[in-house]
Amino acid sequence: MATLVMPTPLPTEFSRAYRFVFDTISFQLLFVWNTRHDSYQMTLADGGNEPLVRNLRMVVGTDILRPYKALNVPQGSLNVVDTSGRLLDPVERVDFGDRVQLQYVEVDAT
Repeated sequence: MATLVMPTPLPTEFSRAYRFVFDTISFQLLFVWNTRHDSYQMTLADGGNEPLVRNLRMVVGTDILRPYKALNVPQGSLNVVDTSGRLLDPVERVDFGDRVQLQYVEVDAT
């Protein structure tokens, strides 16, 4: 199983979209800083930019796609990881991409 570290918005960005290929399928990740909740939220869209799941909050220590596996989402794990090992939450804008990473663990093909 391969683990991919996903690019994330810079601390100065309030929103950013990225296109990725997970398990040979193209998806778009849209990150938006929610000032009311002081957190990044992510929308996952298919290759045609149709949202599959919206407003997923970045919570350290979770596979944010786990509740949605019955939908047409990537079947691997999309984890919010605190690289300091302290499991600090919430994820501040300055932490994302530095102390906190978004990691995709591919499904084992065997």
